[in-house]
Amino acid sequence: MIEIRSFRDLLRLLFIFKRAFVLTALATMILIVLGALFLPSRFTSTSRLFVNLEKGDQVRVPMQVMREPNFIQPATLRDPILDEEQILTSAPVISKVADAYRADLEHASDGSLWKRIKAKVRVATGAIKDGFDATLAFVGIIDRQTPQEKLAAGLAKALKVSHESGADVMELDLTWNDPTEAQQILKHWVDAYFDARAQAAGGAELSRFYENQSEELGKEVLALKQELHTKLNDLNAASLQQKLDSTADQLQRLYKGRQDALAQKVAVEAAIASAQQRLPSMPAEIVTGRAISLNPIQQDMQAKLNVMQTQRLDLLRTYDENAPKVKSLDAAIASMRTQIDSLAKQVQSSQNLAPNALALKLKGDIQDGETQEAHLTAQLDAIDKQIAALQSDRDHVLTIEPELSRLGLQLNTAEKAYGLTSEFLMHARVQRDLNANRLSNVAVVEPPTFVAARVFPKTTTMLLAALPAGIAVGLFAVFLCRLLDQRIHDGGGVDERFGLPLLGVVPELNGRAKQGLPLRSALHRIWRQLPHQDIPARGLTIGIASANPGEGVHFIALGIANFAQGQGYNARITSKRRANPGEVAIVEAPGVLKDDIGFDELQYADRIVVVVQARATTIPVVEETLRSLGQAFDNVCGIVLNRRYFEIPQSLMDRSSQLLRLTSS
Repeated sequence: MIEIRSFRDLLRLLFIFKRAFVLTALATMILIVLGALFLPSRFTSTSRLFVNLEKGDQVRVPMQVMREPNFIQPATLRDPILDEEQILTSAPVISKVADAYRADLEHASDGSLWKRIKAKVRVATGAIKDGFDATLAFVGIIDRQTPQEKLAAGLAKALKVSHESGADVMELDLTWNDPTEAQQILKHWVDAYFDARAQAAGGAELSRFYENQSEELGKEVLALKQELHTKLNDLNAASLQQKLDSTADQLQRLYKGRQDALAQKVAVEAAIASAQQRLPSMPAEIVTGRAISLNPIQQDMQAKLNVMQTQRLDLLRTYDENAPKVKSLDAAIASMRTQIDSLAKQVQSSQNLAPNALALKLKGDIQDGETQEAHLTAQLDAIDKQIAALQSDRDHVLTIEPELSRLGLQLNTAEKAYGLTSEFLMHARVQRDLNANRLSNVAVVEPPTFVAARVFPKTTTMLLAALPAGIAVGLFAVFLCRLLDQRIHDGGGVDERFGLPLLGVVPELNGRAKQGLPLRSALHRIWRQLPHQDIPARGLTIGIASANPGEGVHFIALGIANFAQGQGYNARITSKRRANPGEVAIVEAPGVLKDDIGFDELQYADRIVVVVQARATTIPVVEETLRSLGQAFDNVCGIVLNRRYFEIPQSLMDRSSQLLRLTSS
């Protein structure tokens, strides 16, 4: 427990954990220097590939404008260049690069002496690592790996592929232990990448596949055409549809001719029936000429009527219309008119008779109709036979129509497939030739470079950073020690931590006379906080306890006894005895956590003081001690910190004070 209140306390903290600071700082600096001098060198080779994306892939990070005017959120669409990076870092590509690198190593020359030494060292360290890995694999901690797999894993870690957001250029960065090998490996990597893209595009495989498919489809089309040609020859037709159309046209014409003939037959039968119905009602002979004259009887009676009308007129000159003579004459006139009206005006005097031409015409029409009816009946029979023959032919065509349709559909499908396959074959051949010449949407902007300057380790930088890094790590170690340290170094925070007052702090004397004043000040403060006013009347028994032996209980007891005697009291160190009036009795109980006898010693004490040794006693020990004493007694009055040590050398403090005075002046 250390209280940090100023820079001096921080400096004191550094001196407290000086050993940890020095060890960690020295270890860090030694490691950095050794790393700068002996770490394996790393060289880098870079290359850049330009990916020319299609129009649909140009916007790889589209933006969606939100309602907020100052916020633009990227849409969640995948960057297509990531797929190229996946191909570049795929396992097949790495495996090809590893094979090519192993082949280069087998045919490589020994080079300079330094390279041969480095190669031998790498082989030796690799053998040691392989043996260690084999041991771990045998135990089951790791899985066994072949040299090829280990090399591929190392290559995968050595290559870094990246591209800027929205950029079309992939940046390849390979780190290796030799610049020439780094350049060669990166060349192999780019070649393997293009080979993998060509294989993924499938130009050669597709070309062979479509060639085989075209050949098979051509044979299938030829076989189907031959089979279809044979069946059409059996039908005597150029095609099934033409045969069906021709048969349908003939049947349609026959159906129409049959309907016309049937309509004519019905019309002829109706005409014959009508003629036969009208023939009996017609006379066999007709009048060809006759003489007609006026009826003489009617003429005679008309003359008599005229005479009677003349007589009536004469009577009306003498008589009126109601006279009997006039009325009888009117009745005779009316009777005469009735008779005249009943007689015909004309009478036939003579006539000539001849055969009826219409009847003869009807008989001839009946005979012609019967002849035409027989002809139409024969025509209908012939049409029915032709229709039956065509229907039978059509039924035969329809019977084999599914087979012909199947052949036609298969032939049509095969021809379409042959055409598509031929088109795909052309594209596959073009793709194969493009892949063979590495003509694609990926171009090498910058070939693998040769960089002789190593990127790791940076010897100068590491040597310059060794001292600051060592100091930083040492300070961090001091910070960790400060967090983990449970020892009590000073009296700051004792009241809050343990709930008891700090009675006094006794400094480390170290045999120096000038420490007498601090000791006397500490004892005076302890004495002032004890109930010394009751000593004349009752006496005072003080119990001095500590958690472990050797924490200065006897030293504090002697100091208090000497101080009490200096105050004029009779002071003594006793055991199991209370103080008399005017007397100070001091009971010692060192190591109460290890010796139960100390509790018996403290039962006579009026006040109990707990001694804590600075830089030795820990907080949990003090808490356990106070808990034990608190459960046994209720008169624990406080804590005394013994052997408090100020870690900063006095000479340093003096020089600092002089420097501050010079600065202020």
